Amino acid sequence: MRTLFEAALLAMRLSAALLVTGIGIGTGIPVLAAETEPSQDLVTAFWHAANAEQRAASRTRLLEASDDVQELYRWLKVGPHYAEDEPTGLQQLSRSGINRVEFPYAVFIPDSYDAATPNALEVILHGGANRTAPPPGPNYYRRTIEGAGDRSRILVVPGAWKDALWWHENQAENIPAILDAVKRRYNVDENRVSLAGISDGGAAVPISTPSSSPPSGPHSSPTSVIPACCAMQAGAVSTICTLKT
Repeated sequence: MRTLFEAALLAMRLSAALLVTGIGIGTGIPVLAAETEPSQDLVTAFWHAANAEQRAASRTRLLEASDDVQELYRWLKVGPHYAEDEPTGLQQLSRSGINRVEFPYAVFIPDSYDAATPNALEVILHGGANRTAPPPGPNYYRRTIEGAGDRSRILVVPGAWKDALWWHENQAENIPAILDAVKRRYNVDENRVSLAGISDGGAAVPISTPSSSPPSGPHSSPTSVIPACCAMQAGAVSTICTLKT
């Protein structure tokens, strides 16, 4: 059985490798499944871990595979691989958030999506958030996405209502968790992730920051929002704030 001292040393080695690679900042160049080696399977399992238990188990397997910081650095620098058969187009999804509240959201993946290439992603906060219930059906999200204009990037539209307004704590947990889920499936360029809003969604852009929620994995490292312009425009997406990790 590994002693606490040995476990601490292994954890320090992985932490050092993560720090050097800047994991969570999108510096790696992910490879496709057909090209992967056993080491990259380990990195992929770590990167795509769905919860703390899976993350801890995959971290342990990584550390047992190598205790050399430079080797771990090389593995992490290459990054994970992404499935080539993930669906494209509009997807209406949901997740269970604080107090098991269901948060609906939509993801639009362009037909041009290439799993081998990091893609830009934009989160759009819709207007009319003070409704009594979550936004209904895919048509609502489709209108928001069509209003975004440039649909060559990945678009994410969370849902908000009076019990989950953009500036509420449950949304501070929800938005980065949605981003985390999307980044597990799709190759996202972390240096081209932006936040935009329509109407009261535009007003919420400066305060709807993923930094409000503690990091839960490699995708949700501490994030800050740099406001570029957050004007409200009727029927049009407000100009973007850039999310830098």
